[in-house]
Amino acid sequence: MPELPEVETVVAGLRREAVGRRVVDVEILLDAHFLPSAAELADGLRGRRLTTARRWGKIWFVDTDDEQTLVGHLRMTGQLRVQPADEPRLPHTHLVATLDDGRELRWRDVRRFGWMHLLPSAEVAGLPELARLGPDALAIDEAAFVAAVRASGRGLKALLLGQEIVAGLGNIYVDEALHRARLHPTLTAGRLSRERARRLHGVMREVLSAAVAAHGSSIDGQYVAVDGELGSYQHAHRVYGRAGQPCLACGTPIVRIVAAGRGTHYCPSCQRRR
Repeated sequence: MPELPEVETVVAGLRREAVGRRVVDVEILLDAHFLPSAAELADGLRGRRLTTARRWGKIWFVDTDDEQTLVGHLRMTGQLRVQPADEPRLPHTHLVATLDDGRELRWRDVRRFGWMHLLPSAEVAGLPELARLGPDALAIDEAAFVAAVRASGRGLKALLLGQEIVAGLGNIYVDEALHRARLHPTLTAGRLSRERARRLHGVMREVLSAAVAAHGSSIDGQYVAVDGELGSYQHAHRVYGRAGQPCLACGTPIVRIVAAGRGTHYCPSCQRRR
């Protein structure tokens, strides 16, 4: 958390609020995971215009007019906000970039797991953090997805969380997609028929698209959009975070187990291990 829908919401906000603006100053309030270093990142951004914002899986990119790219990952608690300069800065704000309209682009990360790199755009593809990523979950075509899933000997939850086959899914949306596809989270992926693998592909895209339309899921208040607004897809969750509550499809209580090292929610009636 945040996952693909939350990062897509943040990137859309950056396109709307920050792209086209020039960075007139950068202030480092707390050194975090900035590369090549906090000082070099700040110096590299000053005076540059932000030209595009995009995403691959859970990783976001902002390009500048001197062919550099700011690359980052929100991880658990990272936030990118565009705020008026006179709005109080919250604790755990690490970086403030003043834009040419007087507003500030702020990076905040309570748990400090997130990271941000500034490097030449031509070198982005060589980042180790990108090397293992599969196609984006909203871009992968059905044939490639089906072939990759059916060739794997891993459990479905582990496979979809791994990012190598498809990038962007995390704990929330894997649970939600598997429930809608009526697939048990520990079922071996290679056991899926082509029909069930195709259904999983379609359901995955439907869940992610609906979550993007709802601006993501805001569960603990840590994830917010660039304008500070919360997402609303948490109200549409069918299994995630609903242990003990009735399945919305059949009424059976939702069960929580640990799968692939993560808390996992599923319906034992709708998602039989077969």
